Amino acid sequence: MTETTCIISVTQLDDTKRGTVGMLLPNMSAKLVDGEIYRKGPNIMKGYLRNPRANAETFTTDGWMKTGDACRFDADENIFVVDRIKELIKCKGFQVKIKLFVTELEDLLLSNPNIEDAAVIGSTVVLSAPARGRMNVEKEIISWVAERVANYKRLRGGIEVIDTIPKNPSGKILRRLLRDRSGLKGASSKL
Repeated sequence: MTETTCIISVTQLDDTKRGTVGMLLPNMSAKLVDGEIYRKGPNIMKGYLRNPRANAETFTTDGWMKTGDACRFDADENIFVVDRIKELIKCKGFQVKIKLFVTELEDLLLSNPNIEDAAVIGSTVVLSAPARGRMNVEKEIISWVAERVANYKRLRGGIEVIDTIPKNPSGKILRRLLRDRSGLKGASSKL
C-alpha cells in the first residue's frame, strides 16, 4: 500500500509457506477487526492532505490505519491476505461489499464446466478449452447463473471472455487491471 510508505511485512527467503505476505517488521503493529487488518507504525502516513473525509474513512480515532484487506494470521504470525473489504460493487442502486457477494458468484461460476477461471468486476471469465469457440456459451452461462442465485445477483451486464485472469504471485485477482481493461472507473462497477 502506498499509504504505508514502504514495507510493513517481509517473508524469509527460505520460507516454504505459500501465499503469505510475511511477518510484521519491528516497530509495526497489526490487529484484526472483523477480519480486516488494521496497521500502525512509524512508516504509516499521517493522513490524506486536505481530505478529512478520506482520513475519517481510513484512520481510527486512536491512529490505526484500516487497510481494506481481509487477513488472517497463522500460528507463526505470518499474515495471509485473503480478500479485499474496500472493493464495492453497485447492485440495484445499493453499495454491496464485494467480499461475500463476489466470492459467491466467482465460486458459482467456477463450478460451471464451461469456465476455467472467473473474476467478478462486472463478470469476466476464462472459458474452458471445450467451451471456447462454441456458439452462445456466454448466454448459456448467464442463464445458468440466473437459475442458481437471487434476482439481484444475476449477471445483468453480460460476461466478458478473456484468455487469462490477471493475478499476483499469491493468486489474488488483480481487479484494478480488469477494471482498467474494461474501462470501469474507481472501486465500483455495475452488475
